Amino acid sequence: MPDNLPFPDNAAVEPKVGHAPNLGFLRRNWRGPSGEGRTLILTGIEPADGPLVIASVLRQLGVPVFFFPAGGTLTSSPITLTGSGFRDAARRLSQSHSTWAARVPFARNMVTRSLSIVRNPHVVIVTEDVAATAISRERSDKGVESALLEAAEKSAELAIFATQTRAPSLIVSLQKAREFAQENVDAIAEFAGINPPPETRLAATLMLDQGVRSIRAPNLGRRAAQGALDKVQKPGGIIRGWAKFPQSGERVPVRVLLDGQQIGEAICDDFREDLLPHNIGDGAHGLAFDVTRHLAGEQQRRFEVYALPEVTLLGVVEMSLKGGKTVV
Repeated sequence: MPDNLPFPDNAAVEPKVGHAPNLGFLRRNWRGPSGEGRTLILTGIEPADGPLVIASVLRQLGVPVFFFPAGGTLTSSPITLTGSGFRDAARRLSQSHSTWAARVPFARNMVTRSLSIVRNPHVVIVTEDVAATAISRERSDKGVESALLEAAEKSAELAIFATQTRAPSLIVSLQKAREFAQENVDAIAEFAGINPPPETRLAATLMLDQGVRSIRAPNLGRRAAQGALDKVQKPGGIIRGWAKFPQSGERVPVRVLLDGQQIGEAICDDFREDLLPHNIGDGAHGLAFDVTRHLAGEQQRRFEVYALPEVTLLGVVEMSLKGGKTVV
């Protein structure tokens, strides 16, 4: 597959088309319906949850999502955004999937590079409230002032990129998307060029509206679990954390995904003495999920852990046999 120019000579590009900003999304450079497959470049401010939430919505809609960490790996095989590996991966994925998405950490040169390589690129830009983003950064051992300043600077950088990129783009506000979940799911599906059945749209709407939520947001419902994954995962091969229903002593089931595919479920019923001083039930709410068979040497794999039944995101772990860390 040769390098695909985002805008061939015969492309009908409208310089600027706004759409329903009051519902939390805005389309730019919209080219209209297309019969060919699309590659969605999903990006946004890290380490906030926006891109991860929208990635989960895309998966629910049937669009495979692959992760391209900065200078890192494409989940199962080493890929960099600057070498031939990314081009080879894009060719392989385009051959096997008509429409697929790549989650690319936001860096202007990195996102621009990815747009120049993939077939029929469309970019999904996820924005978040600056204060919410700052809170997530402050929890990553930053002071509140520096976290707020960094979040504001990143938001400004993202806004500049959004106004200057020529690629068809869908700009999504995470907070508004949750408020108007159905409208945003429909906009995402249309932008991806897919027409999922009503039951699939409904499942994606429920996920966006009340499902994929970080513990940074209040979860007060009896069936919405609260919990966390251990920041440092040692030894390698075991994902550890805890989860509990706020108003029930019932043990929380969790689901673990690798590369967007479910690899198993577990029950948070291990006893952890460190939970008792914090009045977390009787302490028997711990999670220890063995992923050793999915690891090889020092290669980092990325695991997503969700609490059920409301599909609450507990965290994302990057792990090798030597150990790991929770990154979301």
